[in-house]
Amino acid sequence: MANLPATDAQRTVYVLATLDTKGHEAAFVRDVLIDCGIDARLVDVGCHTPPVVEADVPRDEVFSVVDPDVRAAVRGSDRGAAVSAAA
Repeated sequence: MANLPATDAQRTVYVLATLDTKGHEAAFVRDVLIDCGIDARLVDVGCHTPPVVEADVPRDEVFSVVDPDVRAAVRGSDRGAAVSAAA
């Protein structure tokens, strides 16, 4: 793929994904973006098992800024609450 033309204001694409279950797919998307000359970062919004790829923004950092009640839901088994909180 051809690189996109450089601009004065380089933008970053943040790929939000549950890296415990979709880590390889998210890493693929990130790598394609990077190959196209786009700065891309992986953000882990998973909550069940350890991520299968390394995140640029780990889940602990994502969930550290949400309401304590939401953090409790994330530590539990409510995957929907975790993804909603990360958004």
